[in-house]
Amino acid sequence: MSYCVNCGVELEKSARRCPLCNTPVINPNQPPADEPPAYPENIFIPKKTRSKYMAFMVTIVMLIPNLICAFINLLYPDTGHWAVYVVSSSMLLWIFCVLPTFLKHNAYLFLGVDTAAALLFTFIMSVFHGRDWFIKIALPAILGLAVMIGIMIYWISRKKREWPSICTGVVGIIGVMSLLFEFLISWYVVGRPIIQYSVIIVASCVGLIVFFEFAGRNRRFRAWLTRRFYV
Repeated sequence: MSYCVNCGVELEKSARRCPLCNTPVINPNQPPADEPPAYPENIFIPKKTRSKYMAFMVTIVMLIPNLICAFINLLYPDTGHWAVYVVSSSMLLWIFCVLPTFLKHNAYLFLGVDTAAALLFTFIMSVFHGRDWFIKIALPAILGLAVMIGIMIYWISRKKREWPSICTGVVGIIGVMSLLFEFLISWYVVGRPIIQYSVIIVASCVGLIVFFEFAGRNRRFRAWLTRRFYV
């Protein structure tokens, strides 16, 4: 025999609510099936928080082996400075892939941090292999690439660009950078600028630019690409 805790009316065994005052019937020995659980079964974690958690775990996974390598290298200094290559490469990878998760989404900030990291990495490598190639090849190449990417970021941010235009810009950067790299390397090795192998890359880039420009201007062709290849 059970009674309503609010009005005292006698209740049936199968009653879930009082028929008189509509108060829910709570039986601690047998809770109703339709009552919600005290705690949710599935915990919802926001996407941003989940990304930061994964970035933190990746940081720990990358940090521990690097500390071990650095410690072993300090114990056996006669084996060379091999830990410098491991640690600096891991730091560069961490800055490129993991650090953006902790920073605000600002393309110019990412570009500045990545450029500084690339310059620092190549400078560390030049300390053990001579600084001439850093000043004559790495420094102008990295700064040139950063400037071109910065210009493209500004170009994209001014107006909404469609994918053919973006592909044209990326391919154009590849062509210009191939010319710059061959120019710098030939100047460093031979002592004079030689443009030879990069011409093949530039020619390929020109062909791709023509294709993307045609796809951007011809709506029927672009619609066919979308239907055929889901572009």
